[in-house]
Amino acid sequence: MPAPHASHLLWLDFETDGNDNVLEVAAMTTFLQPPFTEQGHSFESLIWPWLRGSGMVPDVQVDAPAVVREMHHKSGLWVDLHNGLAAGSVPRPREVDEQLVAKLDEWGVTRAVLAGSGVGTFDHRLVRQWLPKTFERLMFYTFDVGVVRRYRLMLGKQRWKPPADLGHRAMADVLAHLNEARYYVEQDR
Repeated sequence: MPAPHASHLLWLDFETDGNDNVLEVAAMTTFLQPPFTEQGHSFESLIWPWLRGSGMVPDVQVDAPAVVREMHHKSGLWVDLHNGLAAGSVPRPREVDEQLVAKLDEWGVTRAVLAGSGVGTFDHRLVRQWLPKTFERLMFYTFDVGVVRRYRLMLGKQRWKPPADLGHRAMADVLAHLNEARYYVEQDR
């Protein structure tokens, strides 16, 4: 039975086709207290897209909004997904869920607070849908750096400026959200 209190922040990000079909996930753990020290653990995986039609990548791209198609084209996600599917190396969501839970066990994480940007409304829902075993490890609350960003803007405080070459891949976004949280901690000391 998982511990009743969180031991870590689980920084997580999904890349989707813009229609809630998950294509990639990345996660890493940090300690709960600022400066959110990384533990050197990370997880990345493409995810087999469960789609209407044939289930192949061209369907994903056709159904994706234009801005998402372009973003994933620039980041190389479409190519990586296509090549992985062709090679038969892209795991299905259940496999990814089992792999991530095994990593959490290996890392000693029994309970975690989901962390990132948009995690309170977007990622939390997708974890529940696509990674139910991982979802069981999460606390009911999240640490949403996007909410912190908006609150600071309401107060007239400066916001963090992400690097121009962010990349829009799951692990790049995880690291960006972690760095944004660290920036706000430093600014508000």
